[in-house]
Amino acid sequence: MKFHTLICFLVFIFQIIPAQGQSICKFDTTVFNFGDIPEGSNAEARFKVTNISKQPIVINQVISSGGGAFGSWSKKNINPGKTSYVTIKYDTRSRPGPINRTNTVLISGGKTTERIPLRIIGRVVNRPATDSINRAKAKTDE
Repeated sequence: MKFHTLICFLVFIFQIIPAQGQSICKFDTTVFNFGDIPEGSNAEARFKVTNISKQPIVINQVISSGGGAFGSWSKKNINPGKTSYVTIKYDTRSRPGPINRTNTVLISGGKTTERIPLRIIGRVVNRPATDSINRAKAKTDE
């Protein structure tokens, strides 16, 4: 009887252990490189997420690591095999220099919650001085 109980216990444990390491979603990429973008331009990164579990999942929150980066996402359930998107917008106004922000996505499904870091990188370059001079000149010519 003890042997039978031991076998049942081991089978149960071996079924649970692999399930704990399984992910509930997959992103097509977790890093978006803007490259060089002009100051004041629209900087928007779109990350595709696919539900790879057997139950619906939901994106609960997107947490920014620093100023200028804001996340948006659908609040609806993502059914198994279906996709959704997380959009990260970066405010390039008055922010010349490198971009290196991490937004952490909290996704839950059943009793599982995952934290997935999404990074945006790149560099905001100053507008050429001639643009400012030409705009000022155009105003004086009016």
